[in-house]
Amino acid sequence: MPNQVAQVKLPLQMMQALYRAYVDSVHHFHTSTEHDQLLLVHSKAMSRMLRDRLENNRTKYSFGFTEAEALAFIQWWQMVPVMVGTLEQVAIAEVIQVIDLVAKRQRFLKCRAIKNYSSQ
Repeated sequence: MPNQVAQVKLPLQMMQALYRAYVDSVHHFHTSTEHDQLLLVHSKAMSRMLRDRLENNRTKYSFGFTEAEALAFIQWWQMVPVMVGTLEQVAIAEVIQVIDLVAKRQRFLKCRAIKNYSSQ
């Protein structure tokens, strides 16, 4: 199993918002390429993982990403629109910020995806 390179910690409300964002995006997303299909598969897995974690009824949650999962997370949220100013957008931005900090520290994910999402 690949090592997790980014560890994310979120409070309950942000975890719920991230879960809602995934559920909504997965149900409304239409794939047009094989790459889109792969991102959709990853997003469905993330949705299930978030749902399972939320069943623990905690005030804070943590989960990790491998390098590939972190890249898929960023690419997914570049393709899927999220309403500005919502808790969902804040939760997504928080996760991307963690990925960005780890990427800078560990020098992985050498791509423009992080910068592109942050500027939206």
